[in-house]
Amino acid sequence: MLARTPSQYSRFSFWQLFLLLALLSFSCLGVWSTEVAHNGNMMLFVRHVFSMLLGLLGFFVISLYGYRRVSRWGPWLYLLLLLLLLLVLLVGPSVAGSRRWLYLPGFSFQPSEFAKLVLVMTLSTHLASLRRVSPGSVLLLLLHILLPCALVFRQPDLGMTLVLAGLLLSMLLVSPASLWFGGLLILPGLSIFLFWWSLAVWRLHLVLGVLWLAGWGLLARWRRESLDLRILGLAGLLSLNVLVIGGGNWVWHQLKPYQQQRILTFISPNPDTLSSGYQVIQSTIAVGSGGLTGQGLFRGSQTQLGFVPEQHTDFIFSALAEETGFFGAGFLLLLFALLIFRILWIGFQAQSLQQLYICTGVAALMLMQILINVGMNMDFMPVTGVPLPLVSYGGSSMLIQLCMLGVVESIYLQQQRGELALEEGEL
Repeated sequence: MLARTPSQYSRFSFWQLFLLLALLSFSCLGVWSTEVAHNGNMMLFVRHVFSMLLGLLGFFVISLYGYRRVSRWGPWLYLLLLLLLLLVLLVGPSVAGSRRWLYLPGFSFQPSEFAKLVLVMTLSTHLASLRRVSPGSVLLLLLHILLPCALVFRQPDLGMTLVLAGLLLSMLLVSPASLWFGGLLILPGLSIFLFWWSLAVWRLHLVLGVLWLAGWGLLARWRRESLDLRILGLAGLLSLNVLVIGGGNWVWHQLKPYQQQRILTFISPNPDTLSSGYQVIQSTIAVGSGGLTGQGLFRGSQTQLGFVPEQHTDFIFSALAEETGFFGAGFLLLLFALLIFRILWIGFQAQSLQQLYICTGVAALMLMQILINVGMNMDFMPVTGVPLPLVSYGGSSMLIQLCMLGVVESIYLQQQRGELALEEGEL
């Protein structure tokens, strides 16, 4: 067992701490501008700072506690997550048609944010324990992610559901079964493309697929051969091509009217400038009006006049872009890029599959949230209510993001302790 000395615990990465403090500084700047400078809401800013301090405490505690110890609590954390998500649906208050929060005396909590941390830990353990890919293992893995995703979707929270589903896909891409799962994703994706391109072409590809499989099966029977597993597998993929279209139609009708309107607004926002398209248009105006150098801190016209709703949460990037300009927004995105690169670099030096899966999952979660949030601020993505990690106001999001980075930092410290042990001749 590796000997643990105080010097080994003190080797926190300078770059990690610098990136965290820089991103949190942008967060303070954005919340101060949108809340304190705009309407004098100092209490909200104080709560935001408290959330950051609590998150930093979680970062250091988990970093020193170690990801392996956290993993041991994985099954219990997963059961707790399902319980909290059920409680949200049963007793959570309905706000704007959604049930996403649990309100307790003195604070509120969003369990779907907690799902990020729990699924990163439990999915990494699950994938690392797989020795071979079989129908049973695939079904169990899908069940692992589908249970919380289904509960989050029922809140409803489409954006978070997509982010959690993307977490599993990102981990599968670096798994030994990446080629198998890649084919499983490519063929349904091709089916969706053909469906939107031409319904006749989509039907033709199904007919040709059925004829080809039928001919293959008849040839095997004529030769008195048993049905090859490849035939059954391809038949299953062909069935999946049909189910993905039918399932997409079912999902569309399960969406709330405002969610359907957000997607339609993304496709064509201009005809709906006074309702669902208002946020998108105002945020793009704010981003564009920043120019190269910005309008100046606390001087953004769109921000200080309150034209963009929810600007301290979902649309905080538009406020920062308006007041700091292209240079400030570009520097913010550069900080995110460096942070994600560092997480992936730690994963590249992973000493175990679980370390690789954790780093991949955390980096993918952060990248997906950044792309969705910045995209919807600039009318590249539908409005889904996904916060900008480490920047948007939100205690649950801030705490969980910093805790996940604490898990990554614990892997880094573990790797450093391994290097020290090798240098000292320990095994």
